[in-house]
Amino acid sequence: QRASRFLQYNANVIDAKGLFILDKINGKPSEEVQEEMRKSIVAGMLYGKTLQFECQNTAPPFGEYEDEDTFPVAELFSGGWNKKEEAIEALLRDDDPPPPMGGSFVNQGVHFVFTTFFEPTDYKQFLLGGWPEFPFNEMDVYIVM
Repeated sequence: QRASRFLQYNANVIDAKGLFILDKINGKPSEEVQEEMRKSIVAGMLYGKTLQFECQNTAPPFGEYEDEDTFPVAELFSGGWNKKEEAIEALLRDDDPPPPMGGSFVNQGVHFVFTTFFEPTDYKQFLLGGWPEFPFNEMDVYIVM
């Protein structure tokens, strides 16, 4: 939990439990979740911010929301995303906020961090239970207690 709090000062926080689990239970359409993620990803690229997926004690079903034009989750989390120009262009919309200094959109580089409250011996099993394609082989894992 301390690592999550620290990251909140340096990243854009995505309440993964709320967005992918609780909102689903409360009937929020998948399209709205996908659009919210698209906007978060574009903002991350625009400002070079890290997106922190705060999972807490849940394993979000990321794959249920996969869409190449709004939330290409498998591609995003599998590495090298910031160099995939076609995939990045697919996320941009005419009504997105303009770049901070004007001009055309430039990807400043977006990165992803996942934080959970799971025990070190359990996190992988739980996250794979929510999304079996979780690309652990493309990620660095840090355990902070």
